Amino acid sequence: MSRWGVRGVVALIAAVAMTATAAPAVAGIKWVTADCFSGTIDSAVIASSGLSLEGRVGCAETGTGGSFGVAHYYSDAVGMYQSTMRSYGPAAPTTFSIGKDVREGTSSFALCVVTGHSARIACVSVARPRPASTTQSGSPIVVTPMATDDPYVTRPVQGIGPDLDSGSSPACGHCW
Repeated sequence: MSRWGVRGVVALIAAVAMTATAAPAVAGIKWVTADCFSGTIDSAVIASSGLSLEGRVGCAETGTGGSFGVAHYYSDAVGMYQSTMRSYGPAAPTTFSIGKDVREGTSSFALCVVTGHSARIACVSVARPRPASTTQSGSPIVVTPMATDDPYVTRPVQGIGPDLDSGSSPACGHCW
């Protein structure tokens, strides 16, 4: 993956804890949350039409089968794709690199690394405006750090959806 040279560095640690508990299954996907409340997004790597978040979660597997993921925060919904979930590693910290495409014309949204429905450990704001003209392509992806207590992201994760194969509207399973 070639890098455009844009790297956003975020070092946020939240003081939010969740106890290890199984969340209700959504679309057949069960999420076992974990008691983990530290971590960072070390970089946001932008390449072509994609965005990868790289960082670490300050926890390890404790025998509960717990996992964390990257939740998508839109103005009217909060959710997570199954492909953005990761299991904790055998030793802390657990590193991650999670990426997807960002469609042109996508309005602003936020991404947070979450260890539970309301446990956010690091967040970024993402925007990719439509090109200025129909002859222009490849509008830039803009990523900026966002506080985990920003009102835009204080809503709990509402569900976990399966990834879809289609790259067309209204759903894009390989897009943020």
